[in-house]
Amino acid sequence: LMHPRNLLLALAAGAIAEALLHELAGVRIVAWVESVGDIAAQVDEREVTRETVDRMRALSATLAAERFTLVYQPICELATLRPHHFEALIRLDAAAGGLSTFEAITFAEDVGLILDLDLAVCRRVLAEIKARNGTGHRYVIAANLSAQSLANPRFVAELMRLVASAPEQRKQ
Repeated sequence: LMHPRNLLLALAAGAIAEALLHELAGVRIVAWVESVGDIAAQVDEREVTRETVDRMRALSATLAAERFTLVYQPICELATLRPHHFEALIRLDAAAGGLSTFEAITFAEDVGLILDLDLAVCRRVLAEIKARNGTGHRYVIAANLSAQSLANPRFVAELMRLVASAPEQRKQ
């Protein structure tokens, strides 16, 4: 069964969320939650919707302002134990709605912000490669992208435009 929060996440995107806040005033639903005894819980839709909208706004603002850090995990060749490339891993600012990195990524996938997250990471990776190339080293950095992003034509077009704007870094 779908968690009530995820059900509302699916409904609460953009302007729809604002309309829901007004339309659902005082309405309560009964939804099933997974817990020790699979008990039924009553959820105040208005509160959950408001919380969802607040989290969406916080995460969206965090991504727009690029208030996140990338850390680079070396991926080593087994034969030589030397780094083959680095994997960029996102670490979000505490202002991202109070979510852990894992929670923020799954939340972004649930509410349609994953495209923005993946593009922000790609922009940062390309900037990092460009900055580090001036040091005499050529780094190869991999970024994990959501399957949702890769299946989205708008994301693919934007990623292609982004990569085309950085011809020297394409192969990295």
